[in-house]
Amino acid sequence: MAIVTNHFEITVKLVDEGANFSTMTFQCRDAAYADAVLAKTALVAALDAVTDCVIQRVSINEVWANDAFAYPTGVETANKLSMTVELAGGIGKKANIKVPGPIDALFGASGTAGFNTLDTSNAAIGTYTDLFKAGGDFYISDGEDLSVLISGKRIHAKQYDG
Repeated sequence: MAIVTNHFEITVKLVDEGANFSTMTFQCRDAAYADAVLAKTALVAALDAVTDCVIQRVSINEVWANDAFAYPTGVETANKLSMTVELAGGIGKKANIKVPGPIDALFGASGTAGFNTLDTSNAAIGTYTDLFKAGGDFYISDGEDLSVLISGKRIHAKQYDG
């Protein structure tokens, strides 16, 4: 399996006088980023000429895909790992991070009281949560950093997609 470039998408956010917005996403035919940038410029000019809305924001997204995709067996996205974390800079300020379809190795042994409790010392969880700490590659919502992983558990969430 490899994750490879599939295509580029151009997303445009338009707003009206009442701060209502409409988001439009266009799949780009161009295979190279430089060509997608040129296509974005042409799209914005053409769209601006046919709408009274104001173009507030434009982004170009590279869409990657698994080149050997197959559905997993026995996995449900409704089963989730729910982690409670403390945010940096706010005394006691907490957030929740969810991961769909968590691997069983993150939890206590099957048939034990800890079966649904996250092993917070698990190396894979440490690698994942480090991505959201200061110096990591990502923010938790609103540009905040994770300070400490407090706890986690296995949960089952409702699904409405069939």
